[in-house]
Amino acid sequence: MAAVPDVSRERRAATARSLHPAAWWVWAAAVAAAAMLTTNPFLLAALGAVAVYTVAARRPRDAAAVPLVLFLRLGLVVIVLRVVLQVLFGDRLAGHELFALPQVPLPSWAAGVSIGGPVTAESLLLAFDEGLQPAVVMAEAPHGTAPSLLGKNVANPMGMVLACAAALGHANDPSGRSAAMASAIREAMLGAAGDGVRTFDLGGGASTTEVVDEVIRRIGTTAGGSGEESSRGSRPNGRDAPGSLDNV
Repeated sequence: MAAVPDVSRERRAATARSLHPAAWWVWAAAVAAAAMLTTNPFLLAALGAVAVYTVAARRPRDAAAVPLVLFLRLGLVVIVLRVVLQVLFGDRLAGHELFALPQVPLPSWAAGVSIGGPVTAESLLLAFDEGLQPAVVMAEAPHGTAPSLLGKNVANPMGMVLACAAALGHANDPSGRSAAMASAIREAMLGAAGDGVRTFDLGGGASTTEVVDEVIRRIGTTAGGSGEESSRGSRPNGRDAPGSLDNV
């Protein structure tokens, strides 16, 4: 007797196929826009359920479940925090009063701000709705964390490296060391990419570690040259100048 094929297993395998990144981002933008444009809690709950199901069902099978669980927990924290803030400090909307907190008297300059007072069902529903909007957006965010690349050492570090350089460039450092270091990191990263030290998504064959090691090597070379020049021109005893890169 011929074996009967497991249709449900084949269907699950077909559903588990990973999607193109562009499809993920288009879908995520549509869900986020729909969530932020509506104030209907039932529609928001439906969008959240669809987002969770889609991320859980269509992500690659080797993807870790940590990102999805983490963002769901963050969404729950946002909802609870928004409701708590409404209970303690929110506007006292008229409606069906559920309970009342002791009200703290405030000076005249704090007009419009309240601490404690009656809490109505309408105010809690409004706070829940306002917290549910960002929570739904968080539910679809895990697709952008690339969990399928976890542990493979193939992720492109360029964005993170350049973001660190940009943060250093905006630091309020009178000595100029932060700006100099930011420039060195930026030049090292772009120089490495220009010389072919790139991850697979940019047409190269280097791993994440190899790209970062190359950037560090180039920064060290730049810092060494700058340190020699600064030691000759700024301090007679040969020690590094405060703004050189040797001490970074």
